[in-house]
Amino acid sequence: YAAARAHLEESLSLKRDLGDRRSIAVTLNNLGLTANGQRDHGAARTFLEESLEHFRELGDKWGIALALNNLGSTAALAGDYEEAAALHRSSLALRRGLKDKWGVAEGLEGLAKISAARGDPIRAAELFGGAEALRDQFGFPLPPDERVDYDRVVAAVRVRLGEGAFETAWATGRALSPEQALDEALVPDTPAPSSPAAGRAPLEVRLLGHFRLVADGQEIPDAHWGRPQAIAILQY
Repeated sequence: YAAARAHLEESLSLKRDLGDRRSIAVTLNNLGLTANGQRDHGAARTFLEESLEHFRELGDKWGIALALNNLGSTAALAGDYEEAAALHRSSLALRRGLKDKWGVAEGLEGLAKISAARGDPIRAAELFGGAEALRDQFGFPLPPDERVDYDRVVAAVRVRLGEGAFETAWATGRALSPEQALDEALVPDTPAPSSPAAGRAPLEVRLLGHFRLVADGQEIPDAHWGRPQAIAILQY
């Protein structure tokens, strides 16, 4: 990432000298993605917001949708799920008009991750299934650099739902047409529970208690879930 960022910043400087607005916007977008890879989300947002500004001034709808999607992903990485979802939906609305199937799949996956983070695993599995169907139908596989994060979230959703419910929700999403998947994605998420433990299974409630004990520097009175395991999960 460090080498990529250095090359992109050099490229951006040259493009600014040339006054090539669209190339400037594209390079700023790529710098935003690179900064996110470095976990530098503040810089990523700055790069992506400038990219969006250029695309808007150029009237480039594809570029606007791209920047909005990546700003959505950046907001999600920073934990601002409400803003992230709104940005992804704005991007998807544009991509519907552009008939950008690749972009729709990407947006569905972004919203699926947000649903998973906000405690709605059924919606997450359905959106992931819809995105997978689009990728399979039109022949654009998930980029390799996104695979680790994708697999991590899908695995967490599978555990949360259980195998049977997960497969059912995933199949429901896969059965949607592209238009139906878009309609589903553009409906706002259900608000998160007001209490951190609301709607959670007993094991999850118990683990939340373990994590609070760790945060307070206390030991965990449990033979199977000890302090080292809880610390490992918190660090992950």
